Amino acid sequence: MIRRRSLTMFAAAVLLGAVVGLGVAQDDTGQVRKGQKGKDEKIEGYTSVSVNIPAVTLNVVVTDKDGNLITGLDKSYFKVYEDGQLQELTNFFPDLSPINVVLVLESSGIISGLEHDFWYAVLDFVKNLRPDDYCALITYDIKPRIAVDFTLDKQKIIREANISLYYKGFNESALADVVIFTIDRMRDVQGKKAVIMLSTGLDTFSKKTYDDALKAAATSDSVIYAVSMGQLERTINEPLYSSATRSDLLMADLRLKSITKKTGGIAFFPRFSTEYPSVFRNLNMYLRYQYTMAYTPTNQKLDNKNRKIRVEAEADINRDGKPDKLKVSHKESYKAVEK
Repeated sequence: MIRRRSLTMFAAAVLLGAVVGLGVAQDDTGQVRKGQKGKDEKIEGYTSVSVNIPAVTLNVVVTDKDGNLITGLDKSYFKVYEDGQLQELTNFFPDLSPINVVLVLESSGIISGLEHDFWYAVLDFVKNLRPDDYCALITYDIKPRIAVDFTLDKQKIIREANISLYYKGFNESALADVVIFTIDRMRDVQGKKAVIMLSTGLDTFSKKTYDDALKAAATSDSVIYAVSMGQLERTINEPLYSSATRSDLLMADLRLKSITKKTGGIAFFPRFSTEYPSVFRNLNMYLRYQYTMAYTPTNQKLDNKNRKIRVEAEADINRDGKPDKLKVSHKESYKAVEK
């Protein structure tokens, strides 16, 4: 039976500087079975996309047209295409294994005046983690730094985030650099993994370009989600902004949207801190209730070329006897390279 789960901020920043218990899974027959805990130190599971053929593995999230999360589907509801060619699914099951998640936290002087918003977001993020989820913290201003390596101790993440927000760094933010830095360091991480970014989206100091960040995101095997910070301040001060400032802020939003989309993730733009609990509950559902599927590409050439992926899903959600086209979030491409 198909189940539907409902899914329901920076004027000062711009002037300063110009990221539960075990659930259930189903097998191919749709029979419900209990999820199992991972091992102590080594977390086993499927990654988002394998960039080495013969097997390509995807983590997929399905919603209806209103954004409600759809669970309970079996593989007969899905079609996977690579470069327009229909592929045969060889493995399929919901993935409820523990998560390896990195929280990326902007901690430059650009966020002055937004510290409380960032702090509440950190707390709501950690609150939604399970005891068996591993978490790491990366902070950034003019350059990224690993503040906390992967740990089960969530209080460690909270303490270091508090310090980073109180003792802020330079009045510059290098968003493209931190995206590339994080993606590179996540490639060797095993198991189900994701990146949660708490960021204004501004980039004032990166050595790498926006295009470089997009290229890195396109080859990432980690799903990236972003929560835009400072939206309320932007709304309040909108009449005071110059056309150049408005352009900078629109570009900031575009960065978060496009980088996350390249990895199969999504960007959230909450205006009030009271929206954070709902945002992170939704994020938690996206991370938990994923369909893991794999296929062996019909094109087996290791030619170092990008392969485009499209996943389609249809199901009779409205029970009117007609299949409804569902929205599927997934990684858009991979590169066929030989390790």
